[in-house]
Amino acid sequence: MKVRIRILAAFALMFCILACKKTADIFQRDTDSVKASGLAQDVRHYLLCNGAWSSESEADWISIVPESGNGNGVDYQPYYIHVKYNATMASRTGVFYLIHNGLRCPVRVTQEPVEFVYGTPYVRGSLIKDTPAAMKILVPYSGASSEVSVPFSATLSGAGAPGLRVDEQYIQMQDGEGVAEVAISGTPTSSGTLWLDVYANAKQIGRVKTLVAADANPVGLPCGWNFYALGYTNATRTALQQSPEGQAWIQSPHQIAPTSGTNTDAYLTAVVTSASADWTFNPGIQINGMLQGDYWLAEIPVQNFIDGIRINVEAGLGGAGKSVGFYLLEYSADGVNWIVADGAQDCSRGTDVFQAHWWNTAASIASPGRVTYDKSTDDTYHKYTIALYGIDSNKLYLRLRALKYCATQGSTTVVKAGWTDLKGLEVSLDQ
Repeated sequence: MKVRIRILAAFALMFCILACKKTADIFQRDTDSVKASGLAQDVRHYLLCNGAWSSESEADWISIVPESGNGNGVDYQPYYIHVKYNATMASRTGVFYLIHNGLRCPVRVTQEPVEFVYGTPYVRGSLIKDTPAAMKILVPYSGASSEVSVPFSATLSGAGAPGLRVDEQYIQMQDGEGVAEVAISGTPTSSGTLWLDVYANAKQIGRVKTLVAADANPVGLPCGWNFYALGYTNATRTALQQSPEGQAWIQSPHQIAPTSGTNTDAYLTAVVTSASADWTFNPGIQINGMLQGDYWLAEIPVQNFIDGIRINVEAGLGGAGKSVGFYLLEYSADGVNWIVADGAQDCSRGTDVFQAHWWNTAASIASPGRVTYDKSTDDTYHKYTIALYGIDSNKLYLRLRALKYCATQGSTTVVKAGWTDLKGLEVSLDQ
């Protein structure tokens, strides 16, 4: 009898242990601290529990989706921490709680301030005298929220201003990066320069210069850079020295005004990666340190450039034997997305065959060929007629991009450094 009682007691204890194990509470989270950027976002996390759970937030900018649920004690459940856009100028910290079976577990959320920035405004479209305006002001931005609507406006001045206006327009932003488009209204009654002072939230964010054209003909060309055509024969001078006429051809940041044409807003410069690059005037333009991928750049304000419009691009070059030997001509409407121009020719170094528009010759890396420029005799001079597409932003960017091989004839050495010369670059309409 005593044995039977002991057996029954043992079974009862085992049942109790199993029952306690079966009903043991489970409540696990994968984090108790979250960091977020300043933008609105949903951050996914997980929890594991056996039974009902819920949530509470102490901060109005933090919410949990879903707010509650039921766990099976085996599978982790996803939930989302929704964080609102941080329009404050400082970081902020808030706490929410995950609650289960009477236990409140805090989760701390730290959010950085949003870095909202306006880019440089620009225009797209055309303005023609006595024709309804077909132009917009474009304002790039980053760090924005779709919960925000911003008022944009502009004041107009200059000879082309009569008849035009920019009414205040509220524009719904999009999350992150975007471009606000602000319409120009009215019909211009005179041609000439138009200045647009652009405002957002009544604060000036930039100034744009454009043109009201007298008719629908293309505007902006010809323009060119050819110091030899001006008759200069003086020796090399440093970049920031002035010409005898008192004009600083190269100004910080080395933007060179055209020597021909009527487009006074165009400029020539270069984009180089070497921090030790040096500029001189010879009387063409030289750079010491131009490497593969660097480029000469012409930025030319234009207007009424329809797709398929044809232009002529003429250039000649020189350089030291270790300088860049080959260049590819490319064009762009925004200075970011580039299209290879028509007419590139096959070139080779060793077994490598590639295309280029301009290249050095034996004469162009020796005196006097390196420091003289006559288009009728210079063997580096080439003229290309190219068709343009997509130039609807009122800017034409042309670049001569350096390829990898140096100027020494036949050498397969990759360019490392050396003086490279741009003797001339001239751009005109093909008429």
